[in-house]
Amino acid sequence: MKKSGRIIAVHLLNDLSGSPLVFFMVLQEYVKQGREVLLFTSSGKGFLSNLDGVEFKEIPYSWNKNKLLTLLNFIYVQCFIFIRILFSASRQDTVYVNTLLPAGALIAARLRGLKTIQHMHEVSVKPRVLFLVLCFVSEHCADKMIFVSGYLKGCFNFKRPHQEVVHNRLDDQFIRMANNHGKVTAPGPFTVLMLCSLKAYKGVYIFLDLAKSLPDIHFRLVLNASEQDIHDFIVKNHPSSNCEILPPSRNTHPYYRSAHVLVNLSLPDQWIETFGMTILEAKEYGIKVIAPPVGGPAEIVRVPEDGYLIDSRNQHELIQALNALHNDFILNHSPERGIQMKQISVA
Repeated sequence: MKKSGRIIAVHLLNDLSGSPLVFFMVLQEYVKQGREVLLFTSSGKGFLSNLDGVEFKEIPYSWNKNKLLTLLNFIYVQCFIFIRILFSASRQDTVYVNTLLPAGALIAARLRGLKTIQHMHEVSVKPRVLFLVLCFVSEHCADKMIFVSGYLKGCFNFKRPHQEVVHNRLDDQFIRMANNHGKVTAPGPFTVLMLCSLKAYKGVYIFLDLAKSLPDIHFRLVLNASEQDIHDFIVKNHPSSNCEILPPSRNTHPYYRSAHVLVNLSLPDQWIETFGMTILEAKEYGIKVIAPPVGGPAEIVRVPEDGYLIDSRNQHELIQALNALHNDFILNHSPERGIQMKQISVA
């Protein structure tokens, strides 16, 4: 029997990035508890598609290269969600919004006197005036805020809502699959992996430069973008032959099984990572990590056990770290070492 009071969940862009993945796990928990869940999100093949036990309501949200069109669509979607929740929610419902963006849902919930929860993932919202408006709405309409890192919580100055820090976690199924594989070092070639959106501030161009500077290392870039955008990116930038560029996938396990290093190259002066789910996933596979020394990654990456914390603008230091990890891999997997280990075990 379903418990009384629905969870009305709202997330704008349903894709294969970190924030919908975290929201997917949150909604799974509510379903397990016997709660009725109604989800408003965009169409697409993201982590929030086809969830068992969740009623799906499509919202007409999409991202466009034209910033003005994206802004107009954003405003329209706020009005769409506002009206739907204002006139369809009951007083027992709880509105749970993911990220800073679904302001219309928060306003409607406040007018109806509903309990509201906001899961905060980001701080980089532009233009600045939009960021300030969204913060104002959150301050006055959210009852509870969940931040994915202490760094992110410190970026805001909210007074009224109850606030807590809850680090992201991995899905139980992901952990089982990683444990079944075991922390076994993949065979060659030595591979550097990065999974991210096709944005300059994510360090995609730095990744291409590193591949050109280190021709003896294999680089694999998995981009959360359309096939057309990925094709255009490849044609425009001519990646080196040791750099493989792939479209996104819900199943990232094959990438981790064949990787030796996971890099997060976000530029701290343009985008500070508030957490970094790929870092958590790589650690579960026992893969070394190179991540920014600021933001959420600095809270979850232990140096030197997990890897390095390096500013991605310091290409020289990145090259040194990758060379060191590559040399260590070669040393530990050379035929001579295999013979020595065999002799030791026989003795």
